[in-house]
Formats: sequence, structure tokens, C-alpha cells
Amino acid sequence: MQVLGMSTVKDCLSVALSNRWTYREIWEDSRLWQSLLTGLNAQRQDLGNLSALQLQDKFRWEHFGIDILASGKQLVASNKRAVLQKAERAVRAMLPKDAAAAEPVTTALGAIISNAIEQSGRAVPEQCTKSLISAVTSQHEVFTMEQSLDLVSVHHQLIARSPPPRQAQQKPRPVRPQVSPAVRKQKPPNPPAAFNDEVFGRLSFMLNDVASEMACAPAA
Repeated sequence: MQVLGMSTVKDCLSVALSNRWTYREIWEDSRLWQSLLTGLNAQRQDLGNLSALQLQDKFRWEHFGIDILASGKQLVASNKRAVLQKAERAVRAMLPKDAAAAEPVTTALGAIISNAIEQSGRAVPEQCTKSLISAVTSQHEVFTMEQSLDLVSVHHQLIARSPPPRQAQQKPRPVRPQVSPAVRKQKPPNPPAAFNDEVFGRLSFMLNDVASEMACAPAA
């Protein structure tokens, strides 16, 4: 248990799934979750009276940042795009029993989407906000349709406030001088088809005559 307390949750789960006994003795043991929660906050002292299931929920909320959203606070990240990704991660970690916190979480998500403006003044790429809204919509057992529509409305307001992308300036094409039709060089007219047939016919007879003379001439 001391070794697992210094491991990741994924490693603990891998060991716990070895068999039913290890699952009961590790994953359902409150000491494991107390150790993991202490790793998140070493100054906590309120874990003694909680069951293993309550400790699991508490760890899930604090590990994914659900508690921050439920309290109305803003998530902290290096940039606006990372904040949206952390918010999406928190939403996907919510369970149906977290539906009671859906309203404050939706309010916090609306504030995050509304503030998704880069330093240049433009909104972050739409796929970031759309991915977060899609995560909320997929959690239909947690969030209502009205709450999803509220986030869609905030997204549209963000796009409306964002300046349009700059279009690449096209180089002006050089202006060609206008030439009058009379000055333009006229192409010689194509010879008529009858004239072409006559010329090729004469050449054919001439070649035949030359070939006959060469064949009848005595060898030198």
C-alpha cells in the first residue's frame, strides 16, 4: 500500500485488476485513496471519516478539476486553449451522480468560453470550443439540453466579438495597354480544304514518278 501510494492511479488500477482479492484489498481500500489525496494536498486533515467510495469521488473531483468548476472558479493553464482542454477533461470525468453540480459547472464553462480570446484579440480556434460543447452534449445524464444551448449561445457571441481573419492581399495585376483591332496583327487566312487536297495530290504523283525512275534506272 505504501508503494502504490507513490504510484499513479493507472498503475494502482492495473494491479487491482489482477484478481478479485487485489481489487477488494487495493481499489476498495480507503487507505489508498487517503494516500492519493494527500499527494494532491499534503495539508488536508478531513479524510478520516470518509468511506472508500466517497474518497474516490473526492479524488476524481480534485484530480480532474471538477471541484474548481463547481465552485465557480477559473481553471489555470498556460494559455486559453489549454484551459478549454482542461475543462473538457473535467466534463468527461463527470458521472451521472454529479448532475447536482451541473448548473454551477455550466456557468463556469460559459465564462471560460467567453474569455477564450488570444492575445491577438482573436478567438481561439473554433474546434477547441466546439469540442468542449460536444463533451457537454455527450453527458446527457449530467447536463440538460438547455445548459448545452446556453454554451452554444456563448460560443456564437464569442465568434461575433472576434475580428474576422485577415485576408491575404493580392498583388495588383499589371494593366495591359489596350490595342485597337485595326493594329492587331491579323493571322493569314487558312487555305481552303480543296487547295490542300490539290497540293498534296500533286506531291504524291511527283514522288511516285521519282520512285519509278529510280527503280527502272540501271545500276551504276
